[in-house]
Amino acid sequence: MLERLMAFGISKNFFDVMPLGELEKSCCSNSKIKVIDYDKTKELVSSIAKIQQPKSADALKILPDLNRIDFIELKGFEKYIQHNKDKPDINKEVSNQVEKFGLTDKIRDSLFVLAFLTKLKEFECKKFEREQYQEAKKNYINHWC
Repeated sequence: MLERLMAFGISKNFFDVMPLGELEKSCCSNSKIKVIDYDKTKELVSSIAKIQQPKSADALKILPDLNRIDFIELKGFEKYIQHNKDKPDINKEVSNQVEKFGLTDKIRDSLFVLAFLTKLKEFECKKFEREQYQEAKKNYINHWC
């Protein structure tokens, strides 16, 4: 099912596959790992569904052989800490910034965007494939760099 989802996403231009280091928000400029630019995916889904743009992960990695989907969130946190290190209560500053990231919403919306694609009539997802999708392991990876 995940192989078919990947092929569908690429063929219908929902998935733009590129090295992680080439993503607009990437703080891993040397990374050659191929990922899906999930920001572009959510923009297209929002346009098609005529919904308010979700808050999703920055990248997506579908690993059919492992029956796994990785949602990847990139945050340039080292620069933030360097910029704010002299503030009197840096721990509170960091805590507030992490809360502003809205990670719970990003996880929920990331799952929604991908589930939306599986529900498109054109994808023709069968009942057993929906079950396979539900059973696939889903990771949410925060990469703080």
